[in-house]
Amino acid sequence: MIEQIDIAAGNMQIRLDTDALVNLLQIDPDRLNQDATLITRPFQTRKCGVEIRLVIGDKSPELGEALIRNIANAHHWLAMIKSGKALNEIAAKESTSKHRIQQVTEWALLAPKFVRMIIEGRQPIGLTSNWLLRHKLPVD
Repeated sequence: MIEQIDIAAGNMQIRLDTDALVNLLQIDPDRLNQDATLITRPFQTRKCGVEIRLVIGDKSPELGEALIRNIANAHHWLAMIKSGKALNEIAAKESTSKHRIQQVTEWALLAPKFVRMIIEGRQPIGLTSNWLLRHKLPVD
């Protein structure tokens, strides 16, 4: 079905084999819309561990529910810390670990504009809780 694929920086072009398409659809070659045999789509690459994934199209990321939940927890835990509660006490009350609270609490300091993007699902595609855990956020 595919005659040729051309990949350039951020753009993919797929040319379908018109003969194979005509045979598959069992139609007269004159009825085939030639424009439909060329598919052009933008794409982005995203590293996922040792893999590289192609994210095809202008698809925006889905809501990162885990990321949103972690940011909400970060705000909640930071408020508890500000009220004078010890990390061990918070961890016991919240059924989590002291280490987890330490990892996530700094996310309460993300810029409001950035948090809004995450809540609206407009964050960069690779931005997840796991990514934030692996990369230190700049303080500015």
